[in-house]
Amino acid sequence: AERDAVRGRPSAARAVRFASPKHLKSPALPAVIRTIASPATFASPRSDAASRSLQGGPVCEYRPIFGHLEPTLERSYEDIESISIPVVANLDGKGAPEIVVNTTRSAGQNWTSGHLVVVDGASFERRIPLVEPSECSNAVDEPAKGCFRSNGRSTIALADVSGDGLPDILYIGRDGKLRAVDFNDGEPRILWTSRNQADTAEFTIPSATGTNAAITVANFDDDPEAEIIVRGHLFDHDGRLISAFGSGEGSNGG
Repeated sequence: AERDAVRGRPSAARAVRFASPKHLKSPALPAVIRTIASPATFASPRSDAASRSLQGGPVCEYRPIFGHLEPTLERSYEDIESISIPVVANLDGKGAPEIVVNTTRSAGQNWTSGHLVVVDGASFERRIPLVEPSECSNAVDEPAKGCFRSNGRSTIALADVSGDGLPDILYIGRDGKLRAVDFNDGEPRILWTSRNQADTAEFTIPSATGTNAAITVANFDDDPEAEIIVRGHLFDHDGRLISAFGSGEGSNGG
């Protein structure tokens, strides 16, 4: 019966049990692996009774037992405040990946006042801004200093929109416009600012709340570069608006 089960042809709903499999690092981690009566179907973990009613036999299970876990802080970067998730990717194609963070309340301002910060994933040394974040202007972007003013309540994204094979940074500016930044090996530059469908002027994403939104990327036209969705607006990889499906207005529930 065990040989048949390995080949995918169990002859009966017969349990096959293994204790402390060799692929586990510790013999103190027992597991239960059971075959299922039907070789063509498998179920998600359920009670045995539910499994038998659905599949005609016990579900295939693996039950690891873990001991007490004590996470240890390896390193941290604490010079900024953030309320959105960090994103991780190798922006320059070298060494460890970078960590990109959207800050908030820059220079003690409100929650929508943020800046982009990139740190090295191995050392946590800051790569941009090239100056202390507190030295970045809150009035204008300063690419030469690596200072890019973001909406601190939005979520950033990474995707290759330039076609060079490396991820670019996508973020919503404080002015409600979508922007793409090429990390450029620590010498960042703005690739583009969102533009209208006619490609005649810059485009501001409509919002009454400061464009509090997440950026989503996907390839809709099967070319090498990704398209971008922000609050019901679809943009091509070069920043031009393709279509708008509505405002997509969100709320923080406050």
